[in-house]
Amino acid sequence: MTWPGLYCPVEPAAHPMAEQAQIRSVEWSTRFELAPDPRRRARLAAAKLGPLAALSAPGCPPAWLQVLADMATWWTAFDDECDDGRSTDELGVLMWPVLRAFDAPASHAETGYAAALSDLRHRIAALATPELARQFTDGLRATLLTELVRTAQTSGGAEPTYDESLATRGRSSSPAWAFPLLWHAAGCRGSAEATLADPACGVLLDLTASIINWDNDFHSYDGDRADPGNGRNLVSQVRVRLGCGEQDAIAAAVALRNEVMALFLRLRDRLHHRADPDLRRFLAGLGHYLRGNLDWHELSGRYATTGISLVPEWERVWCDPRLRTPAISWWWDEADGS
Repeated sequence: MTWPGLYCPVEPAAHPMAEQAQIRSVEWSTRFELAPDPRRRARLAAAKLGPLAALSAPGCPPAWLQVLADMATWWTAFDDECDDGRSTDELGVLMWPVLRAFDAPASHAETGYAAALSDLRHRIAALATPELARQFTDGLRATLLTELVRTAQTSGGAEPTYDESLATRGRSSSPAWAFPLLWHAAGCRGSAEATLADPACGVLLDLTASIINWDNDFHSYDGDRADPGNGRNLVSQVRVRLGCGEQDAIAAAVALRNEVMALFLRLRDRLHHRADPDLRRFLAGLGHYLRGNLDWHELSGRYATTGISLVPEWERVWCDPRLRTPAISWWWDEADGS
């Protein structure tokens, strides 16, 4: 298989404390027993989530770096549980103590996941404002609901449609909890409420989340062919949607992804011209988030696909219009009208 280059003109950068963040996150996850058996502990450590935080937020204060690294560790461990062949009912039972942890005191945490999340929420509250803690909680609730939907879509051997799958990869998916944290990690001083609620910024967050998820799909494609878990890889979805072979599906999926990256950059630049200093910092932070996620794939032991490279310039190729289904077609309308 040949992979076209993934377009990303954002320059690479990394926080100098990546290794310290990694060591502390491994210790933190062990203390809360997020990976209870040796195999899962080794897999979680090999994911290199300290470097992920360092690549995604290269200029943040050390305390924020550790919060990002620990939350990425929490989510990765929990996501593995979600993707472990559980039914929707079983997943709901697993999620319930986590949802309770949003409201109950830490002393009442029922599981290691709940206790670790309570620890994170207290650290976030000490670094920022009650508003941020609420936004983080809302984002994680959205993420958990999306995971339930993804599991329901594949229950009983069912297959989600291409459009249904795309709809679960946007801003309500796993990056939903990351956006409020990235706002403060980027050094923004004011409230994120109005900015994150702005329609144009909402499109940008949808684009960011989808690109993050699709890039993860590409780098995990070899493993996903054998074990798709509770979702379906973008390449596999495109193959079904277009009725084409594997190599053509890879080319079509990357063409769509690169076109969406170009749309992200165009909208980000347009927002930058009318942005206040906080929004400008956040927009730069989203670029680091996208580039950092790509560079992390080269370090992490979590992804099996090789031979994927980055290109700094966009070589526009034909993108099949059948891939612009209702779940995403509105992006272009909203972005061009913002």
